[in-house]
Amino acid sequence: MQIKTLFLLILLSTPLIAEEARPWKIDDLFAAESFYPVVVSPDGNVGAAIHNWIEPESKQQRQSLWRSAGDPLESKAMEAGAPDARTPMFSPDGKWIVFFSTRARPKGWKQTPAAEVFSEPTVDLWLIPAAGGKAIPLGGPKKPYGRVYPDRFYGHVSFSPDGKRLLFAADDGGDPRSKAEVENGVQVVRQDQGEGYTGFGVADIWIAELAEKPGEYAAEKITRLTDDGFWYGGAQWSADGKKVVVHANRTDDQESVRYSINKNYDLWEIDVATKKCVS
Repeated sequence: MQIKTLFLLILLSTPLIAEEARPWKIDDLFAAESFYPVVVSPDGNVGAAIHNWIEPESKQQRQSLWRSAGDPLESKAMEAGAPDARTPMFSPDGKWIVFFSTRARPKGWKQTPAAEVFSEPTVDLWLIPAAGGKAIPLGGPKKPYGRVYPDRFYGHVSFSPDGKRLLFAADDGGDPRSKAEVENGVQVVRQDQGEGYTGFGVADIWIAELAEKPGEYAAEKITRLTDDGFWYGGAQWSADGKKVVVHANRTDDQESVRYSINKNYDLWEIDVATKKCVS
């Protein structure tokens, strides 16, 4: 049985009780649940998925990480209490799962800055052993980046071919407003901030060098690859791990983008060692 098929059968195996036909009720909208997205380990023996459901009491959408493995296959939540988890990905060696999460970082550590309630949720990157265990944040107590971009246009996460580095998009955690705007409580929705990203800063590309044996956090070192005021996204490694390809509109004619794109975006190649960017 394939991993993806198992997650589908979890939903189909729930007993259904026949009821008389009746009109839809509002609460019916909160009863649906799903497992998506589903990802499979490189060796095909382990699956991971995000369990999506609506919490009955709060009517809030919830997401948590599930794992499927074994013979016969068994699927269950990977963390007690179902903490927030989104968009899982396996490391090339299949030992780790990296995912987005809105959960708080450890007490006393630099927290991920908040954003407006109408913006995208502010997330960080977390890693958990694929075999099961404790999830740990990517960055340490004083991580150099702020809000990680979780959407598909900017927020692509990519392991280097050797699995030792992680590529992601994030802002620097600062307040994008001017000093006068902050002092007067002014919120400015700028043309280049992107739909849903009010309060976020410029999307830069970052590289995390992963520890061979992580402790309280996963990265030994995190560096910013771009820092010129333009928004970068969709980062991908070259086959040799020496260069990164990204998309960006590096002109003065920028716009809010995420759901519709009406301006020109070019592909740019960045040398990891020198940070030189060429089209």
